Amino acid sequence: MVFVQSVLHNPTGWDASAPVLHRLLTLAEHHDFLIAEDDVYGDLHPDEPLRLAQLSGLRRVIYFGSFSKVLSPAMRLGFVCAEPSIVDSLLGQRVGSVLTGSRLDELLLIHLLQSGRFRKHLARTRERLVPGRLFMPLGDARLVDYFCARFAALKRWPSLAGMANSPPR
Repeated sequence: MVFVQSVLHNPTGWDASAPVLHRLLTLAEHHDFLIAEDDVYGDLHPDEPLRLAQLSGLRRVIYFGSFSKVLSPAMRLGFVCAEPSIVDSLLGQRVGSVLTGSRLDELLLIHLLQSGRFRKHLARTRERLVPGRLFMPLGDARLVDYFCARFAALKRWPSLAGMANSPPR
């Protein structure tokens, strides 16, 4: 399994391009592995970037989302989208490892989603982020190399410069 953040990667803010996503899906198919797509920051993106889950139709992709980044860090609620057999397996593991989440948080989230208040809150949050957003070119792998050079623990990462937007082969 490969773990990726294709939208608003932490810490770089990088978004994967369509060719990179396509190449990753091609590799997953060829080498028979799953991709865990972590999209916990996706709601904060100013646009609607392409995601692996969209491109693949959830084939070979387990998509993770969260409400905690937009609503409250204390509200530990998220969701998983995947092929039915994978979801069944994940649910079985969750039941075996966690007794329960916060019922109050779950009811509050249901209310926010059904009433449309979550959508309104998300739109206001995105508007408030615009003035403070750094206008740097997203998708520039040189930024990853910069972080690797600055943090000794990351020096084992391979150089990604020139690879970020290369077309699939």
